[in-house]
Amino acid sequence: MPPQWENTSRMWRILAAFALSSVIASASGRFDKRIEELKARCPAVQRGRIGYKFIDVETGEVLAEQDSAGFFTPASNTKLYTTALALVRLGPNYKFQTELRTSGHWEAGDAAVPDLQLVGGGDPNLSGRVLPYRPRAPDRDPLTALKSLADKLNNAGIREIDGDVTGIATRYAGDLYPRGWTLDDSLYEYGAPVSALALNDNTLSITLRPAGLGELAEAELRPAVNHFVLLNQVVTDASRVAKVHLYRVPGTSEVLLWGSIGKAAREWEEDLAVEDPALFAAEALIDILRDRGVVVRGTARSEYRNLNEHPSPAQSGTTLAVHDSAPLWQEIQMINKISQNLHSEMLLREVARVTRGEGTINADRKS
Repeated sequence: MPPQWENTSRMWRILAAFALSSVIASASGRFDKRIEELKARCPAVQRGRIGYKFIDVETGEVLAEQDSAGFFTPASNTKLYTTALALVRLGPNYKFQTELRTSGHWEAGDAAVPDLQLVGGGDPNLSGRVLPYRPRAPDRDPLTALKSLADKLNNAGIREIDGDVTGIATRYAGDLYPRGWTLDDSLYEYGAPVSALALNDNTLSITLRPAGLGELAEAELRPAVNHFVLLNQVVTDASRVAKVHLYRVPGTSEVLLWGSIGKAAREWEEDLAVEDPALFAAEALIDILRDRGVVVRGTARSEYRNLNEHPSPAQSGTTLAVHDSAPLWQEIQMINKISQNLHSEMLLREVARVTRGEGTINADRKS
């Protein structure tokens, strides 16, 4: 959910609770007056467009009403329908599988493979997230899942990748951005692109910390994957605040930071969506493999599928390692608690893939 919607969402929760507890005030008109008082206390609501209708379920009396016949974007409430659909069609214990494959032949004992494919299976939690969901639980290493796969490869005795490492996100075809998502949304974590291979929610976190006076701030990427071209021009000053500005060229991985951060200021942090999720995952996997002494001779690549392309035939080659996700009920619990946009979109496509053989929104409408 975009940050700018949070206050509005909170306001509507207050209104709903108020409506349930205040029906007795309707006769004197105090109900409408008190709603207006609540709205007046929330600047975000004042700037927006509001529609509501409260009815006494016993008498049918309209207690308060404003623009109730208008059409509104239902926003995060629709996630309840998506997660309910996934529970019914997939089942609460459904699991996603992420695979490491090679396009060639491999037998136990072989130390080299011709290439490596990281095949996305729609797992929304290729990350360090703790499941089952616990409020304020600190995340673990965001590369935990990929490191587990790399360890399995290492344990199999594979020490050399002769070709490229390719992130494959062909399970879901079509545009990476759903209709209604704006260009500005796509820059930040709540508007991350939707793909069947999604490492760390398809996001990178940038953290700035003060350094010596007059020096550039210290910058850290989490996870530590060199996917962004980061131009840091933020200078440390003697203040206690951070005044950091960010600009990212749409459609690129170039990020410019400028401004200042006080010597006594807190860390500054921003979560940005990656432009190419499958490439991002492949880059991270190469770093992990090399840290384990595996020689990778090729480069990172990515592969997607357009809507007009038919699904690929059964993959040839050899499966080298598999990572199983947590059960679906844990994923759905997290989605409904924090209103996770990317995961909801992934579940919708997974239902279509399983029930219709094609992971697209159009196929899902038939589910």
